[in-house]
Amino acid sequence: MQIGKSIYNILANDSDVSALVGTRIFPNVAPQTTTFPFIIYDVTGVQPNDTKDGASTLDTNDVMISCYSETYSQASDLAQKIRVAMDRINEGTYGGEQIQSSQFQSYNDIFDDTSGDAGIYRKALDFEIRQINPTGIVFTNVYSLAFDGVDDVLVTQADSTAASASYSFWCKSSVTGGNLGVFGHGGSDKGGFHFNFSAGRSLLYLGSNYYVFFDDTSAQDDGQWHHWVVYSDPNNLNNCKLYVDGVLQNPSSTVTSGSLQAYTEGLNIGGDKASSGNYFEGNIDEFAWFNTELTQSQITTIYNNGVPTDLSSMSGLSGYWRMGDGTLDNFNLIADQTDASLGSEELTNGDFATDSDWIKGTGYSINNNKAIATNTPNSSLLYQSKTYSIGIYKLVANINITDGSLRFQIGGGFISETFTTSGEKVCYINVTSQQGYFGVATQTDNSNFTIDNISVKQVNGNAGLMTNMVAADIEQNVPS
Repeated sequence: MQIGKSIYNILANDSDVSALVGTRIFPNVAPQTTTFPFIIYDVTGVQPNDTKDGASTLDTNDVMISCYSETYSQASDLAQKIRVAMDRINEGTYGGEQIQSSQFQSYNDIFDDTSGDAGIYRKALDFEIRQINPTGIVFTNVYSLAFDGVDDVLVTQADSTAASASYSFWCKSSVTGGNLGVFGHGGSDKGGFHFNFSAGRSLLYLGSNYYVFFDDTSAQDDGQWHHWVVYSDPNNLNNCKLYVDGVLQNPSSTVTSGSLQAYTEGLNIGGDKASSGNYFEGNIDEFAWFNTELTQSQITTIYNNGVPTDLSSMSGLSGYWRMGDGTLDNFNLIADQTDASLGSEELTNGDFATDSDWIKGTGYSINNNKAIATNTPNSSLLYQSKTYSIGIYKLVANINITDGSLRFQIGGGFISETFTTSGEKVCYINVTSQQGYFGVATQTDNSNFTIDNISVKQVNGNAGLMTNMVAADIEQNVPS
């Protein structure tokens, strides 16, 4: 309930805003003798994110920020500066409060003709601010990912080099035949783990004639949730281990006549390859990658008598994907909870405040804080040059399409879906090699649309992208 502290902190510390109002930023009402211009903020509603496990850990605040001035131009200028200061801030602590996100929603343009002879110009901006609730911080587990066994996979760039590692996860499946691709690194024999691979046995597959089979267990296919820990030691297969519900399993066959296959991809969950691989059918939850061998005591703690627990403080944790319950998780992104945050803004002049910084292809113009495409031919590009490193990028843009279609791209080969409808669009682009520009490209001839306020930020950590999946694959189906 202290969201006001954050609002004041953000606005008062923004140089453009404070240059106009100084510290004249007030909750609910301003003193009668306050000098113009000034700002008033109101919390108009709070929606807690309550769960069956306890109090809300995340509150969504509806906030109205109003600026008052004796001139229309100054009110408009101040409103724009407030929007820039508040919209899509980085997740962090502001005024002692933890803020996950802040998003501009709408505004009202008002002239107060009851305020005397001069009148007052007011602009009211609405924001949705998501606040992490410190009084309700408890571990909650509501969601898992459902994989279809055809091509669904969570693709990450983590764990791309074969090395000793422990993999902890919860899993549920009813598939009694071969159910390959629980996880892998570019192919079935590249650090792949598989259910019912042969004679009902699970397999840790590290190369041709280089693998470990474990005894059959009904946990692979009984339709119930079970906890699994796979310890892979590529240099000594006799040291590889499998635990199910905290119990060490017996290796039935170890073959070492071959050699280790180098990983060709990062960790894929629900499949052993990003495309054209083997794919798991069932649910997976709370997947964690450790760069060390977990002890029996640690595994017992993680199993927790069949109830998932928070792993974020465990030593050796290198990647942690909560499958819908994590910070920043939002289809189609599953963030790595070891660093679930966004980087700084990649674009310059992403709000199109000036006709600069963008290189305009045929049919594009910039005017009135918008990029405008007018009868723009197919593949025409609006772009700006910048080096983009390997990683996943979150893109948010407001688009209004009259005719045609568009897509966003980082470099020539890393593209978003094609958009044909208006609205605020959020998407994620996975860049697997360094690129040199960000652009907007038309996808049909005679496209007509406007774009407002594009934001591009890199997702930190080793985030995963739900590939060939839909939002409904984030299911309320968890071990308990």
